[in-house]
Amino acid sequence: MSHSTPRPPLSPIKDFKIQDGVPSENMDSAYLLFWKTFARKLKIPLGSQEKAMDFLRRSISSRSIVSATSRSGQLLGVATYKGYNPNALNEELKHLFATYGKIGGILRGILLSQLDHQPKAGQMMVESICVDESARSQGVGRSLLGYIKEQALRQGVEMVILDVIKKNERAHRLYARLGYRDLKRHSVGILAPIFGFKDSIRMGLRLQPQ
Repeated sequence: MSHSTPRPPLSPIKDFKIQDGVPSENMDSAYLLFWKTFARKLKIPLGSQEKAMDFLRRSISSRSIVSATSRSGQLLGVATYKGYNPNALNEELKHLFATYGKIGGILRGILLSQLDHQPKAGQMMVESICVDESARSQGVGRSLLGYIKEQALRQGVEMVILDVIKKNERAHRLYARLGYRDLKRHSVGILAPIFGFKDSIRMGLRLQPQ
């Protein structure tokens, strides 16, 4: 019985770059990385991997996204973010309807509304951060967050916010070291078995004008 050899950790931060968007040759890898990162939380709302990937292709492609790639072109991580958008719900339902039909889209939209919180005016929200397993603890996530912070500063945003699962203490500590502070907590209540967690923490980084 053969065993796959774990990929070695990547070199330090100097060996990757952060950029707007995702190189076209890495888009499928980005969708798959997102699904692998959040499958436990989304497998019931989004269904099979085939359906989920179809929805993610529609949904993620319409978002602001930043990626990290190695010098050899390997995708190391991606992050999506958004600003205040009063039409966000209609746009998300459009993508759900295209993949699951109207009834299926509405039902899944109700579930996803427990996770997809919208930023207020003057805020930018980090929706997701996905780092390839082989690239963790190499500064990729920190660099993706740093890039989004710079985007927020350029746009005059007052605060960058994000949500972290309460039991994900490692991520919570990272965000705290970067200056994010707890703002409030949210519980999915009886839906906890569906998403695999019960409580999340909204954190915020207040930006000072330079």
